[in-house]
Amino acid sequence: MSDNYWQSLVGQRLNRRRALAVAGGGSAAAFLAACGGGSDNKGTGSKEVADTGPKDASGLQAQRVDTSGSATKGDILKSLSAADVTSLDPLTSQSFTTQVVAGFVYSRILKVVPGFKGPSKRDVEGDLAESWEVSPDKLTITLKLRKNVKWDAQAPTSSRPVAADDIVWSWNRFVSASPYRADMSYKANPDAAIDSMTAPDPNTLVVKLAQPDASALTMLGSSAHLYILPKEAESGFDPRNTVRGSSAWTLEKYQQSVGFTYAKNPNWYRTDRPFADKIELPIVPEYAQQLAQFRAGNVHFFAVAAQQAGIQQQDVLATKRDVPELNMLVGEQAIGWFNSWFGYTGNSPFKDQRVRQAVSMSYDRDAWIDAIYNTADFKKAGLPLDIRWHSHLTSGLDGWWVDPKDDKAFGPNNQYFKQNIAEAK
Repeated sequence: MSDNYWQSLVGQRLNRRRALAVAGGGSAAAFLAACGGGSDNKGTGSKEVADTGPKDASGLQAQRVDTSGSATKGDILKSLSAADVTSLDPLTSQSFTTQVVAGFVYSRILKVVPGFKGPSKRDVEGDLAESWEVSPDKLTITLKLRKNVKWDAQAPTSSRPVAADDIVWSWNRFVSASPYRADMSYKANPDAAIDSMTAPDPNTLVVKLAQPDASALTMLGSSAHLYILPKEAESGFDPRNTVRGSSAWTLEKYQQSVGFTYAKNPNWYRTDRPFADKIELPIVPEYAQQLAQFRAGNVHFFAVAAQQAGIQQQDVLATKRDVPELNMLVGEQAIGWFNSWFGYTGNSPFKDQRVRQAVSMSYDRDAWIDAIYNTADFKKAGLPLDIRWHSHLTSGLDGWWVDPKDDKAFGPNNQYFKQNIAEAK
């Protein structure tokens, strides 16, 4: 599909005290979660990514520049949330908004290195863990935790150090209650990788795999799966309505149907981040109102036309032209929302792989992309487009995804991704 093209990346990376951006075709929440996590660029796999891809001929696109060296601490970042939550517990809720909240306040074992001048390669670096080793048989990952990570200063955690048994407790809760447990837990799914987690001492975590799995480290850094809660969540507080985290932010205030306010966590292990003192996210479910707030300057970063496939995509160019002082920045990920699903019950014809292949070969993928993302108007304006097709993996997974248009790299099965009506018949 089309690149997640006009996504806001202002704040933790550009670190301007007051900056705006035009964005569209992707989720601003992805940026907000990255903002909450931060990156010290010292972990395993961290590296600067070269500025690659098509070049801008429109004069509309702002260049991404790292200004963190001259950033001033303080002030409040303002954006919005498109939805409320029914629970604040990321280990039991399947709400996307709950995962966004968790990205601000709860740490993970590892975290994925974000992109900057190119898409993230999905390398991982430490979050709660500062180092790790993989055994020669690829079945054991031994991780050492940071010694300067503390829980929320409020009771019942009261600034105590994060320990490995907190991770084990969170893992066991995830395995027993998470709607996403089958992605990681061998006990829930024999195709998943992780069999167990144990804590031989407070500073050491041992992860046992059921089988070697190249994605295991990446899954430990996933922003949609295993967030680490304190073991006090067992009986000391209710994680569905109370947050006691260890990441860059604390949930200072949450009012149902009104909004979220996050405050900088003085207990976070990075004393140089974040730059802002607070982040305010009022809940604004209607897209038209979201865009109006952004145009008025009440929102500092926003994905214009986010998730409005083919409907308000023209708002990207119109907003930039109407409010020229806004910064429009190219996004760093590809989106993966449009897929085909087949039924396999009863005598379904889709049980025959030839039928599935024929359906795939009937698609004009480029026509779909143009219709959904209005790529013709972007090209006409002189904006660079990196248009991709999903394969078996979403096209945003740089380092894993292989281009099905590339005969040599993908191999002969790429024929099933190319439109060929005669062969489909």
